[in-house]
Amino acid sequence: MRKDPKVPKICPEPIFRGKMVRKRFKKLQVVKDENIQLHDVREITLPTPASFIQSVHTQVEFLSDSVISGKVIKQFRIHKIIKYVPAGTDGTVLFHRETIPFEAFIEAPVTPSDEVDVENFILRVVPVLEPVGELPTTVWREKTVVDLRVIISKVVIVSSLVGDSDVFDRRIGPPQIDVR
Repeated sequence: MRKDPKVPKICPEPIFRGKMVRKRFKKLQVVKDENIQLHDVREITLPTPASFIQSVHTQVEFLSDSVISGKVIKQFRIHKIIKYVPAGTDGTVLFHRETIPFEAFIEAPVTPSDEVDVENFILRVVPVLEPVGELPTTVWREKTVVDLRVIISKVVIVSSLVGDSDVFDRRIGPPQIDVR
């Protein structure tokens, strides 16, 4: 039997020095980023006949996020304060409050056992009031458009090498140049 000639070492020193440990981390991974537009049309009745609507102020209240298999259900309310001028007055402004419940179903690859984080961003709320019949009237048609951005993330576990070391303190082979 013949012995193979001695093969020279490519790297006589160790590639790294120190201690490296594999650790597991929790990380948020975005599974759905979607813009949603919701509509609501209803008739409201003001307490007194109004000659015109001065302004409508809106505020959004997020209630809950529920996860079912393959979907996230968002529930929220829009509170409106309607400022109007009643007919036959000298410009006195009255207020009327309305609350509209909304629900949105978002398809996402999640299950009820997943740890889920849902971020909500209101892009715009557009309230429109139109009189039903001739002015002054107590009945107004209220249209509400809500543009909403929803980002759904779930917690995933990743593993990574961490520790104190001089990683790759000696280059093996010629330097690599990336030319694009």
